[in-house]
Amino acid sequence: MRNLGYTYVYIFMICTLVNNLAYGQIDCSSTPKPANDLCQEAIPISGSVNGNTCCAGIESIDLCGSMENGIWYSFTPANNGSLIEISNLSIDGPIGIEFYSGSCTNLSLIEKSDCSGFETRSFSLPNCYAEVLIHITSFEDGCGEFEIQMSDINECTFAETCETIVPELEFNPISDGMQECISSCLQYACDSDCTFNG
Repeated sequence: MRNLGYTYVYIFMICTLVNNLAYGQIDCSSTPKPANDLCQEAIPISGSVNGNTCCAGIESIDLCGSMENGIWYSFTPANNGSLIEISNLSIDGPIGIEFYSGSCTNLSLIEKSDCSGFETRSFSLPNCYAEVLIHITSFEDGCGEFEIQMSDINECTFAETCETIVPELEFNPISDGMQECISSCLQYACDSDCTFNG
């Protein structure tokens, strides 16, 4: 019977540990911080990656206002743009997602979430930046795992600069009276140095 009592104790300890991990209650004093909890240590990604906000620092960058954990990733947009889908696997409570251009000492916000909890969120970013930094934040008590999935966007045909205009993108102001139509979009277009004459 004594051995059975020890068995019950071990089962209780294991169940308690699993329960604490499930709700993000991890002892960070004995758990190393994520390698990418600082902006300067952002991990370059492409395709998909799984991450965890637990035990990460928040630095001084917190657009949601009360977050306690944050980690960083970086990527280079390709083609017309990038579709980024972020799935919440085990984070409990608010989640902050921010996209920045520039360097860690001079960040420029591109887009951010509304800081609410979610199951899946999608973001579309144009190919206008040499590098994009992703910052994902959470509460310490609600920290957990997430997944980032990235894919290229090839929906638009347009000239990004004057030098890349091709004949099918030119309008002839003098025609035979027939309409000239082309299809494209502005959602993923970047600023260019084109100028107008006249």
